[in-house]
Amino acid sequence: MKYHIMSISDFARYKKTSRQTVYNNLDNLTTDNSFGTLKIVMDNKAEEWQPREQYRPKNLKSDNS
Repeated sequence: MKYHIMSISDFARYKKTSRQTVYNNLDNLTTDNSFGTLKIVMDNKAEEWQPREQYRPKNLKSDNS
């Protein structure tokens, strides 16, 4: 079975996340370096991969009285 190959930028756009998040999680994805640049192989691991939810602190109202 031949899998599709996607650049890291396109994969980040496809998953609606940042390229840095994809780079930080390359261990969880299948990569292909045969084209001279690092690409993501769109196998089952890539389809099921979800970026972790980032911690976002609540907006605290500061009281500058």
